[in-house]
Amino acid sequence: MTPYKRFLICIPLLAGVVILLGAGQGLCQTAEEIFRWTARQMKIEQQLEMPSIRYVDIDELKQVFIENNQNAYLSWESEYGKEGARKILKLYLDEIIGLYDVDSGVIYVGSFLSPCRRKAILAHEMTHYFQNKVRGTQPTGWEDAQTMHFVREMEAYKIEKRFTEAFCSDTGLQTAGIQSREVAP
Repeated sequence: MTPYKRFLICIPLLAGVVILLGAGQGLCQTAEEIFRWTARQMKIEQQLEMPSIRYVDIDELKQVFIENNQNAYLSWESEYGKEGARKILKLYLDEIIGLYDVDSGVIYVGSFLSPCRRKAILAHEMTHYFQNKVRGTQPTGWEDAQTMHFVREMEAYKIEKRFTEAFCSDTGLQTAGIQSREVAP
């Protein structure tokens, strides 16, 4: 049985309650399954090694972001002034829940997120991993760096949304053929 084609598995528990463990593409994906799912969504055929993944608290996530964006901060300062750069940095730090560090190849995901949200953010950051590994880090042809960043971010949000709809919402569970997580016999 391949990991892509699971069948509905039910395990009877005490008092006649049955918990559904998985259907369709599965409910409780491992990082490896999310990696393969993201590659399929992006139509990536190239075999790549899975990146390292770290689940970190908000303080470490913010610190990694600051360390990895020093050049961007200097660019913001020259373009928008010191106050403008501080405002931009604050916007990022107030919203950050995950990131992919291109230099180290590590994906960071907030450990403070709910389990399904953490998996959706992992799919989002894996999208950035594939974008950089398959498409490179430099803009090509028609796009500049800001346009490339915007287009890639939109693709990552699309993958994240697709993951959330498929695996984190009631609609996703119903699509997989599951009405609820517990069913009486």
